[in-house]
Amino acid sequence: MPAALGILARCTMRRRSRGISLAGMLMGIAMVTLLGKIAAPPFSDFFSKSRLTSSVATLVADLNYARGESITRNAPVIVCAKVADSADCATTPNWHAGWVVCVDANADYVCDVASITVPNPIRVRHAVSSSTVITAGTAALRFNPAGAVTGNDAFTIAGGPPASPSRTIHVNSNGYVRTY
Repeated sequence: MPAALGILARCTMRRRSRGISLAGMLMGIAMVTLLGKIAAPPFSDFFSKSRLTSSVATLVADLNYARGESITRNAPVIVCAKVADSADCATTPNWHAGWVVCVDANADYVCDVASITVPNPIRVRHAVSSSTVITAGTAALRFNPAGAVTGNDAFTIAGGPPASPSRTIHVNSNGYVRTY
């Protein structure tokens, strides 16, 4: 029986000696911290690129939506830069505050008064991101009932990582929207 107690005592001691030492734990924390420092910049670049891609996709979708609405309603529809804290069209080409899609039957580049048949504005987008800058040559883009626009227009969207180029959205005279 005493030999059995010796084996039991040795097993109990082995179990007690298992675990992590303070030096091992500090070494593990140091390695995790180092890996975090190395991986942090790529994650911030990833999020910046994602915000830029999202902004481009949102504006392209709204331009295509406005073109489709102009054809469907057989009425002119505009996409215009938005006045901050309002749903009104801006007179300057500052698209940073967002944009508005609305019917403009009288061609004055202002959203028509809403009615039962014409809910105006059709769509309102607020600022996409504080780090995203959208520039364009005009404050409004007008699609006629055939879906075409007068002249060509381009939007430049910047705000990704420093090494990332800006993106351009081009709307040709037929109303087709292209990104590059």
